[in-house]
Amino acid sequence: MAQEKINKLLKEILKEENYTNFDLKVEEISTEGANYTSNLYKVEVIPKGDKPHLHLFVKVACPSVKLRSTLDEWKIYTTEQFFYTKLMKIFNEIEKENNVPDGHRLVCSKYYGCSLVPFEEIIVLEDLTASNWLAYDRSKPIDWPYAKAAITELAKFHSLSFAYSEKNSTEFSKVLEDLKTQMNPEALAAFVKSSKDIALQKVKPEHKELLEKYLKEFEAKIKKVNEPVGRNVITHGVYRPSNLMHKVREEKLKRDLYNVDLKTLLTTKRVGVEEMLYTFLPKIAEEQKYVDYKLKIEPISSGGANYTSTLYNVTIEERNNTHHMFVKVAAMGEKIRSQTPNFYHTEIFVYTKLAKVYKNLEEEHQVPDKYRLHLTKFYGCDPTVYKETVVLENLVVKGYQPYDRLKPIDWAYAASAITELTKLHALSFAYSEYYPEEFKKVVNDHKFVLEMEAEFVSGFFDASIAKAIESVEEKFKDKLKVFFERFGKKFPDLFKGVKPVLIHGDYRPSNLMHRNANETAVDVMIVDLQTLQGASPVVDLLYFIFTGSDEEFRAEYYDKLIDHYYTELEAAMKRLHLDPEKIYSRAVFDKELKEKLPFGLTISVFALPVVTVSAEHAPKVDADMELSAFCAEKASDLYVERLNGVVNDFMKWGLLK
Repeated sequence: MAQEKINKLLKEILKEENYTNFDLKVEEISTEGANYTSNLYKVEVIPKGDKPHLHLFVKVACPSVKLRSTLDEWKIYTTEQFFYTKLMKIFNEIEKENNVPDGHRLVCSKYYGCSLVPFEEIIVLEDLTASNWLAYDRSKPIDWPYAKAAITELAKFHSLSFAYSEKNSTEFSKVLEDLKTQMNPEALAAFVKSSKDIALQKVKPEHKELLEKYLKEFEAKIKKVNEPVGRNVITHGVYRPSNLMHKVREEKLKRDLYNVDLKTLLTTKRVGVEEMLYTFLPKIAEEQKYVDYKLKIEPISSGGANYTSTLYNVTIEERNNTHHMFVKVAAMGEKIRSQTPNFYHTEIFVYTKLAKVYKNLEEEHQVPDKYRLHLTKFYGCDPTVYKETVVLENLVVKGYQPYDRLKPIDWAYAASAITELTKLHALSFAYSEYYPEEFKKVVNDHKFVLEMEAEFVSGFFDASIAKAIESVEEKFKDKLKVFFERFGKKFPDLFKGVKPVLIHGDYRPSNLMHRNANETAVDVMIVDLQTLQGASPVVDLLYFIFTGSDEEFRAEYYDKLIDHYYTELEAAMKRLHLDPEKIYSRAVFDKELKEKLPFGLTISVFALPVVTVSAEHAPKVDADMELSAFCAEKASDLYVERLNGVVNDFMKWGLLK
């Protein structure tokens, strides 16, 4: 039956090859255990005329229904056909465009044709054994010449995949999606168990316990084996000697290799972050009217300034038109998410809804442009949980930069940052006055809720307090202990306000971008709005002062900065036709500031480990990261200096007794 189908397909193929009068010699062959998905045949085409002999290699599907069910979708033959008919042509074009020398190009068997009838799939290729190519003896270990040649060939394959992703990111993303496959969980578990049982039976007794421990850990991680750390590529999938053909060149004992058995090309079921972006960003490009463009994605590090997202610079380029974007992708693990479930959705809310409300308020009250709140341009987002993505304008291209968090703020920067903050607060006051019911709902949806008894929170607080007590001068240690006995668990009270506004919630230099407008003026833009919440406006002011300044700055500018805040807030409210005396008077502000000032020390103790951590000691941003990791390192000199400066101020102000 199989041979009839082979003969039928071969006649169709040979007709395309202009063979009309010939004999066929078909011989079934065995791989002696090296192949388990196909029946294999050698075919010799013996022409009656001047045409050359053809030596063909035919693979006919043989896997049972049970074997096919081990994968979520059995498509190994369509995958192999895709490689020969499409992917290899794309790779050849890339090599040609880049003038890759013949000796460095990827080579593979010549493809003649196929039949993709389910359960009867057939692939017809060139028979490499007729040209003295050999399969490696899988019962023998590889030697160096073979291994070197095999890895060189693999490197060509992977580099072409990278080149494909650069040349046509949209098309590449679709290929990744089409090639995704996943083993049936039950089949995978059964395979792992049987393999483990055999291994434990055969291993030396002295190694059995260690191997069992290793395999137990591996079972828990097996789903992540194929997940890319960085960029994804199209992989072979089963790259082993049985799926390669080689021949030895006499000179220098070098070996040539061909990739064969390419039916296992795959990418992971869970796509890496960059591949996810290669799927999502083309939608943004389309909205910006790009058609034939290049997409470049470059991961960047915040040097310890960011611990909630992985960051990327993105360039979309089409001839003379270029867009520079900044992308943030969620990176928080379950523990932090459990305390901040709306973290990423809050920022999406700010850009998609709140920013429009604020802009409408400014237009209704004809606020001059120079006094308006300007947020980063928003391009789009993906709110899918665990894949939350926000795409913004890249401000660096416009000359903006983050403040060096390891340096104390100066007056010019501080004054500009506080002026920008008052615009944010004044607009919130206007929102509450002109649309009270809507504002009330937004505040209710963005409440600050901190469960002090939660393991994640208490662990971070306890570690922060212990680090602080260890770092202050001996004469202050007991005073600090007493202070935290009084105020430590009351930290959530800091956020309660006489008249709550939508505050930033993490207003520190790392969450602002600035550029020098001239020698004395600084332009500031507020970023990282995922901590927006309903609370007292004093929180943002204290947070900025005690995370950004040192003792010397506060000695000279603390009172001046407090006055600057209220003066600017008052002016901003008036521009929105609000009466400061009725809305939030200086007397109310001063009273609230006095009540909440003690929390300035609390803010310092909890925030300074994050603010002062050096880039080389910053915890890795990943799903397992916890905030207590910032307290694990030995206190830096800068942390000790900043914290002791705050303690000195609190002694002067009579707040530490």
